[in-house]
Amino acid sequence: MLLLDHARREHALRARIAELGGERAGDVTILLLGYHPGPGEEGPQKGFDYAARALSAHWAAGERDLGATLPALAIPSGGFAVHATPG
Repeated sequence: MLLLDHARREHALRARIAELGGERAGDVTILLLGYHPGPGEEGPQKGFDYAARALSAHWAAGERDLGATLPALAIPSGGFAVHATPG
C-alpha cells in the first residue's frame, strides 16, 4: 500500500500548506473495491465474456454493490479516508 502511504503524506502536506495560507485543504476519500465472482462464475483463470448480456450483468451487479456500500461509509470532513471492500 505504498501508494496510499504516499497519498496520505501528500494530503497532510497540502493540508499544512493550506493552513499556513489561512485556507482549508480539501477532503480525500479513496475507495478500494474488490471483485468476487458470482455464483456460476469461474475464478480469474477463465476467459472473459464480452457478450452484451454478460457485461450488462456485471455492470448491474457493480451498481447494486456500490449503491449498498456508499451510504454506509463515514466520510470525514477535512480528512483523509481509505475504505476497502473485502476482496
